[in-house]
Amino acid sequence: LFVFLHVFILLIAAVMSIVGSFFGPVSIAVPVQTGSQLLFNVVAMGIVLHMRAFDKAQRTGTYVVFFSVLSLIDVGPGLQDGQDVMELLSQPDSFAWSIILSAAMVVAAIFTLPLLRSDGGAMFFHRHSF
Repeated sequence: LFVFLHVFILLIAAVMSIVGSFFGPVSIAVPVQTGSQLLFNVVAMGIVLHMRAFDKAQRTGTYVVFFSVLSLIDVGPGLQDGQDVMELLSQPDSFAWSIILSAAMVVAAIFTLPLLRSDGGAMFFHRHSF
């Protein structure tokens, strides 16, 4: 269940990154997405699910990277003239790369299932205290 939920959330993140590219340059959207995903991993895995204990240095580094990336919104590059995101995404190379990445994600999820079943998920889901 957690694997499918994770894949579903990743699909939502992929769609949101495409939607985000309509509202600004890709050179801003990608670092912001990466920084927010890094912060989400710390919150989800460490604080909510207690799957991993992050020490003070890791948490501090995550916050520094996240807020540095957010500053790109104000000081980063502006819109590129003549950039049509849908045209770029509809190119055969872009479409093929999207298919390859989606297939790799599905294959990775399929190969993760036996690991979850073999030890009851203990490899992935063990509790830590902060």
